[in-house]
Amino acid sequence: MKNLDDMQAVSREGMEAATQSMAAASQGAQTIATEFADYARRSVEQSAAAFEQMTGVRSMERAMEVQANFAKSAYESFIAQAAKFNEIYTDIAKQSFKPVEDYVSKAKPKG
Repeated sequence: MKNLDDMQAVSREGMEAATQSMAAASQGAQTIATEFADYARRSVEQSAAAFEQMTGVRSMERAMEVQANFAKSAYESFIAQAAKFNEIYTDIAKQSFKPVEDYVSKAKPKG
């Protein structure tokens, strides 16, 4: 750094990188909240549908079938949602660290 202007430019770029990083993390948090709300809504709908089916059951075999179908569906839904959350978290991490990574790579002394 040759002078005060260089120091100010580096500082400004660092602040911009931090701001971009926080914006990406904030947007990611919103995505997670929306996704979680959608998953919770779907889970409640699945539970309500299973309960409705159970109210019309006339035999123990049919009750067990309805319960098994519900359990299988809930499990598959959970596994799919967990994979989706994994992708979202990975993407958030990449997007959040990218501005800082770019800043650090530019700020490294050459030589």
